[in-house]
Amino acid sequence: MIPEITRGCQGNFGDLQGYMKKRILIIDDEEMMRGAVTATLKAADYDVAEAGDGEQGLEKAKALIPDLIVCDVNMPRLDGFGMLQELRKSDATSSIPFIFLTGQADHSLLRKGMMLGADDYVTKPFSADELLRVVEIRLKKKELLELQMQARLEELRKSISLALPHEFRTPLTGILGFAEMLKDGHEMAQEEIAYIGSHIHGSARRLQHLHSSWAERMTFAWPLKIQGQRSSNPI
Repeated sequence: MIPEITRGCQGNFGDLQGYMKKRILIIDDEEMMRGAVTATLKAADYDVAEAGDGEQGLEKAKALIPDLIVCDVNMPRLDGFGMLQELRKSDATSSIPFIFLTGQADHSLLRKGMMLGADDYVTKPFSADELLRVVEIRLKKKELLELQMQARLEELRKSISLALPHEFRTPLTGILGFAEMLKDGHEMAQEEIAYIGSHIHGSARRLQHLHSSWAERMTFAWPLKIQGQRSSNPI
């Protein structure tokens, strides 16, 4: 029997207009359940992809980078817990919101899922409104986080663009100035040469430190930059 999810799927989805065409990946080995969930989400104007087990779901998740994943717990080949663990190992998929579908009200299993990084769960049987409400909440939260991260990235870019020209110019000026003195070929005492060498070395070390700091900031910024990118090609 198709669960209660089929009820109310033609309701008013005005509140979801901002999330139309968000891509959701449904992973469930029960074809009837998977079809019912897919129909409900498509009725709310979501772009839906499907997978019949955890291994297939993992492949599609990595290829599509969906906006959200709805996944059954008990499946052949790779269960929901195993799939979630694999997703959280990759930077590209670690932040995808993950909702468990479960027919079990076992709180220990639910806690296990949340400890592994699941964002929410829906217990079968459930109505269309219940599913859509959870999906909407998680997509809104994801969008808010992405906006916050983009703001942080923009702030970082501005900080770098303002600071780097001056920070690089100071040690470079010192290196070029002392190098010019050496290039002119004037006779110098050993102490003068040591003095110039010390300052060139100090300026070079400062440039090295600036480069390391910049690289570290870019390493931090890169995951923010790729956040939310996904393939537009369906599988």
